[in-house]
Amino acid sequence: MFKEQVLEDDSVWVVEFYSSMCGSCKEFSPVWDSLNSKIKSLKTGKINIDDKDGLAVAQKLGVLDEGIPNVQLYASKGTSVSIVKGEVVSEKTVMRELKSRVRGLSRSDDGFYMKA
Repeated sequence: MFKEQVLEDDSVWVVEFYSSMCGSCKEFSPVWDSLNSKIKSLKTGKINIDDKDGLAVAQKLGVLDEGIPNVQLYASKGTSVSIVKGEVVSEKTVMRELKSRVRGLSRSDDGFYMKA
């Protein structure tokens, strides 16, 4: 499902990988929630690694090697860029990084950025 929904989609996605047992993830949660409500031109998602399927996706993608919380930007088909790697960062820092990564990408008719 992740492959079809995120990796093979033409739209740019931002996905947070988290665990409900992770203190840093709990601390980052309000930042993610705020970003999620403000980001209108990128598709967003969350994957809970406490869930067996979520853990399998995170392991397959190598996300756990960088730590959680982890935010990945999927702006090219089949590849991602790490925006957050196991540390709690500010909303401003994440937004600045996202904007720099999508600059120059085209948008679809519905306003979403399209993968390169």
